[in-house]
Amino acid sequence: MTSRRSVSQSGAALLGSALLIASLLSGCASSTSTGSATSSASVAMGSAGPARGQTPSAGIPVKGDAASDVRVLVVDDYSTMRKIFRNLLTQLGYTSIDEAADGATALQKLRSEPYSLVISDWNMEPMTGVQLLKEVRADPGLSSIPFLMVVAESKSENVVAVQSAGPSNYVVKPFNAETLRQKLSQLGVGLPRSG
Repeated sequence: MTSRRSVSQSGAALLGSALLIASLLSGCASSTSTGSATSSASVAMGSAGPARGQTPSAGIPVKGDAASDVRVLVVDDYSTMRKIFRNLLTQLGYTSIDEAADGATALQKLRSEPYSLVISDWNMEPMTGVQLLKEVRADPGLSSIPFLMVVAESKSENVVAVQSAGPSNYVVKPFNAETLRQKLSQLGVGLPRSG
């Protein structure tokens, strides 16, 4: 399968994947940092979405409810990354996790089934994570769903592009379960809200 990703983007994604896999295999809970990635990953964006206790659609609990009550859609074009996310989310207590291999499939699922949270990779084909996010935000039935964007690089232009698309929050690869827990806690999606 031929990919249009640049070598540096693919390399960063693979490095992030390798570090996540190593973290999962070693069971380490501490954060490893590679330069500016950790500092950029800790920058939280304003929380978008419904107020605590409200639901985005069809009665699925969102904020303030147990992780086991939250229905998550993980979107990534690499099956390994989807499995890593499933494992990390399971470690955090999430039990209702669905997957989509691309943005178009994710959009179909979002329009046909209720979800409480979307976690999407930024760099996918044929529909990017930013394109998926714009579609979600433009759809009145989906616009309030919390959306966590995953980026492979902390370059300022990437962060600006992600922020301008309007995700609820974002995280920079590589990260571990604790970093993901903090990001989801900032959103208040199934975990106690952090300060």
